[in-house]
Amino acid sequence: MGPDNARGPRQRTRDLSTTTPIRAVSGGLAHTIRNDADRRARRRAAESVVGASNVKAALELHATLEHRAMRALLGMAVTAYDPGKAPAGKLACRYFGGREGIAEILGRPLPPEPLRSDMTSAATEARRARQRAFKIVEAVMRELREHRAMTVIVDAHNGRRAEYELHLDPRS
Repeated sequence: MGPDNARGPRQRTRDLSTTTPIRAVSGGLAHTIRNDADRRARRRAAESVVGASNVKAALELHATLEHRAMRALLGMAVTAYDPGKAPAGKLACRYFGGREGIAEILGRPLPPEPLRSDMTSAATEARRARQRAFKIVEAVMRELREHRAMTVIVDAHNGRRAEYELHLDPRS
């Protein structure tokens, strides 16, 4: 045994300077400065989370949706602004992500769109994969419309994505 192994295998030590909280005394009470900062940061993050109350409302109001439709609705809800928290000029409960975004939410990552002039087998397979994913997205969106979980506000056209209003208010 060498000098490093005099007490058995060498143990890893942690640098406590990064994990030990800084203590301060204020009015006789000790409190952790870092924990207070962490609490404030968590509170700010919770207040600024886009779609948190939308997700809760979606789970409460549309619990009977099929799995894929619920997954799409939750993905759309989490990216939409909450009612009362939308910045000036933005509308609450609106989804603008397009069908590519919904395909990603559903776990169908899309290959890059090939050029129209590209006629290779890889480009043909990419087009087919995109068509299969979009067919699934269309079926899911149809189910969401039939369940009255969302409404199409603006149809997609000329390079513009569709805009959807999510129905997440129990009074509507």
